Amino acid sequence: MSVRFSIQAFLAALALFAGAAGACARQDEPAFTVALPVLVDGRRVGALEVETTVRTLIAVPPAALAARLDTVLSAAARADLEALGAAPVAVEQITALGLGLALDPQALTIEVTLPPALRAARVASLEGDWAARGEAAIRPQGGAAAVTAALSLFDTLNDGRDPAVELDLDGFANFGGYGGISLDAGGRFILRPDGDSRFERRPVYAFKDDPARARRWSAGELTADLGGRAGAVSVLGAAYAIDPQGLQPARNIRPAGARSLVLERRSTVEVFVNGVLVDRFSAEPGPVELADIPAANLSNDVVIVVEDAFGRREADRFQVSADVSLLRPGLSEAVLIAGAARRERDGGVSYDLDRPVLGARYVRGLSPTLTGGGAAAVSEEVAVAGLVAARAGFGGVVQAGLTASRSDAAGAGAAASLEFRGGPYLAERNAVVAMRLETLSEDFASFDDPESFSDLAWSAGGDVRFDVSDTVSATLAAFAEGRHGRESGALSLSAGLDRRIGAVAVSASVRHTRFADRDAQTGVFFTVSRRLGARSSAAASYDSFTDTSRLEVRRAGRAGPGWGAARAAAVHRDAATELSVSVSGETKRAALRLDADHRTAADGAPERTSFSARAQTGLAYSGGRLGVGVDPGDGFVMVERHASLRGAEIAVRRGSADQAAGAADRLGPAVIAMAAPYRVQRLQVDARDLPAGYDLGPGAYDVEPGALTGVAIMVGRAAYRTAVATLLREGEPVVLRLGTLTRLDTGETQSFFTNRAGRAAFNALAPGRYEARLDGRAALGFTFEINEESEAYVRLGDINLAPDR
Repeated sequence: MSVRFSIQAFLAALALFAGAAGACARQDEPAFTVALPVLVDGRRVGALEVETTVRTLIAVPPAALAARLDTVLSAAARADLEALGAAPVAVEQITALGLGLALDPQALTIEVTLPPALRAARVASLEGDWAARGEAAIRPQGGAAAVTAALSLFDTLNDGRDPAVELDLDGFANFGGYGGISLDAGGRFILRPDGDSRFERRPVYAFKDDPARARRWSAGELTADLGGRAGAVSVLGAAYAIDPQGLQPARNIRPAGARSLVLERRSTVEVFVNGVLVDRFSAEPGPVELADIPAANLSNDVVIVVEDAFGRREADRFQVSADVSLLRPGLSEAVLIAGAARRERDGGVSYDLDRPVLGARYVRGLSPTLTGGGAAAVSEEVAVAGLVAARAGFGGVVQAGLTASRSDAAGAGAAASLEFRGGPYLAERNAVVAMRLETLSEDFASFDDPESFSDLAWSAGGDVRFDVSDTVSATLAAFAEGRHGRESGALSLSAGLDRRIGAVAVSASVRHTRFADRDAQTGVFFTVSRRLGARSSAAASYDSFTDTSRLEVRRAGRAGPGWGAARAAAVHRDAATELSVSVSGETKRAALRLDADHRTAADGAPERTSFSARAQTGLAYSGGRLGVGVDPGDGFVMVERHASLRGAEIAVRRGSADQAAGAADRLGPAVIAMAAPYRVQRLQVDARDLPAGYDLGPGAYDVEPGALTGVAIMVGRAAYRTAVATLLREGEPVVLRLGTLTRLDTGETQSFFTNRAGRAAFNALAPGRYEARLDGRAALGFTFEINEESEAYVRLGDINLAPDR
């Protein structure tokens, strides 16, 4: 029979039974009803009336326990607990649900242990003002400018001609810092041994961002992609954009539909299928159709890596379906562009001031499951207008588009598209589905093709990817297209398997294609790759369609200065063998890359051996200082050391990287490339040969660069000295006391305290006179002075304070 009493009675009972605990440990202990505190994760969540003995918890009321755990318990777990009722039940019934309950007799508390499966989900909203998150970060102030220069030499050793030289320049000037005005410019000097030397200018434009509202105003030589089949508009004029995705200017690669991308600079394009490099080529600015890349449509797992003349790399994943997305309700994306039409003739660029162009695109999130919008553009020769809508459904997103056109060359036309991407389906199989259907009338034109030269009538494709097991995945795909005006077109079916065996990945695909105007083809594509340590890999592939075999070994370089990035490949194609090797590395202020290629003679083509080298560096200006870095031309952070650190070297690391990205030393400040605008990034600073006792200040800086801006950071300061004293009173240390230090010259104050030995440290001291007081009492104070000749670490020795009065 239990007895009802208070916690004081329980304490008395504990004391009564404590003495007999050893002798009576195994005898039955009396039970009591008492209110005890409940602790979860070390936090008190209220009290609970329970039935217990001195050592063991017996019964707990489930409904009351659920109420105490309301904020940490999942809805399902709370319902299970409440279903046990309001009356106390045996602890075993509650622990059977997964909760842990235990009595702590020393602290007189009930400790509750919750496994992750029973905890309520923590909800964090990401819909707030994203720009406000970086308020504590360092932002660009004032003006900045930078240019990156890459000098390249190309030589075919057995053609009897002199080497060709190219100098690529990419730079900016910023006025006003974060949210100010930035000017983007660049170009390429081409020096040919045959005298065909010239300068190719990149578009020049200026822009101003309002990051808090995701707005951008631009003027100059501009290009705006209107999306879908409307095409891209290029003008000399002005534009206004709403870009909530991050305001990323001058991207090197932009998705432009199902099977194409647009290059803004001459670049090297690498095509990876199932993780294996299958092609590598150079391309001039303009569109690149993936249909022209061998083996690209054998599988939808294709990754395009683009590297420009400055070594900047961007990756884009290609799939049968174009990218579709839903916007948050009320969120908009838009662009409005107007100006004089751009013309490209004889390798040059001009603008017709009497040919105005107007284009616009607007997309808005209408509900959590529906996004809609449209685009329109008009010029003297062509006009296009279209609508697009995306809706969540069937476990994915469906997007539909309709575009109409009228051009002087082709007349009226129309295009329509329907796309779907969904998944994962079948949780244990992780199935993903993508489909696309598109039709174009014979006279459809766009700003990319105003003459309507394309004869594509329709195209359809789809694929499904799913896991067969933990290590095996499969792909099934189909693609078909038809052409206007002639018996042409193709139907392609493919299937593939990928398997991972430890560090080895194996992939095999088979494709059958039927053509309307030639014989059908059946072929296989086989790849195998293996990791060789943390940064190296080897891969081999064979494509029967092009009878191409490839073997390649790669080693990735470390982030930051150092050598080690390398690539070697052997490719056999068209009865010829190509051998290539590339090595690259960088210091804190420059980078170098060397490439060599050899192709054997075949099919009447002579043997060819070529060599190229690229040296790169950049110059940056900010805060009245010049600095040299590897690539500041897309934005940078300049880290300078204070004059008091002339003998020290300041190493700067990005985030948690082990390797320093730059250093401030006798050669000047560190200049770190910072090309991702409006994203808070952390820089760590480490000092070598720092004066003993020097107060370096923060060891890490959060930086939020703008678009094409420069951030200046000064490491070190005039107030870098530290003074240490032991405070005594009547010969005894003054321990664990709080005090105030005042700089008498300026009135600035800071707090200090004494430790158990009476020692106090006074930090961040500049030359001047100081007064220290304990408890704010003048009687418990003393003065000292720091002068220009003082060391970084000043020992004040023992300070005897006045005795108590």
